[in-house]
Amino acid sequence: MKKVIISLVLSIIVIFSLTVSASAAYYGDVDGSGKVTASDARIILRVAAKMDTISDDKVIFADANRDGKITAADARTVLRMAAKLEDFVEIT
Repeated sequence: MKKVIISLVLSIIVIFSLTVSASAAYYGDVDGSGKVTASDARIILRVAAKMDTISDDKVIFADANRDGKITAADARTVLRMAAKLEDFVEIT
């Protein structure tokens, strides 16, 4: 019985760990894919150029350099993240 309980608890811990890591959100991940990609940079650039809009809840993701504005500089930051030239920053 103890082995069954220990196995069950360990299974719950593993499932919880996977759930927590899958729910991480990063600056730059505008499309909500869980990854920062060139596609996110494209969206940000279109928003900066007033060619497109995003919902208010996505604005925090689009402001990749965290300066309070959505500009081409955010798209550049996202491209650098996608190319692994810049570290990803988790939104807490």
